[in-house]
Amino acid sequence: MKYACKECRRVLSQKECYHCKKDSTTNDWGGLLIVIDPDNSRIAQETGFTTPGKYALKIR
Repeated sequence: MKYACKECRRVLSQKECYHCKKDSTTNDWGGLLIVIDPDNSRIAQETGFTTPGKYALKIR
């Protein structure tokens, strides 16, 4: 099962976010955005994602 962090919106395979160091995750999320090069990605800049990774677009 995949989880999404409610703080940074990263998609994770465990319940604790390794980036935020918090246990504020949910499995109720939708949409996936994979950011490879945030400096040259217009979508990453518009969404505010500044580091490479997998992100949830919607967290319920």
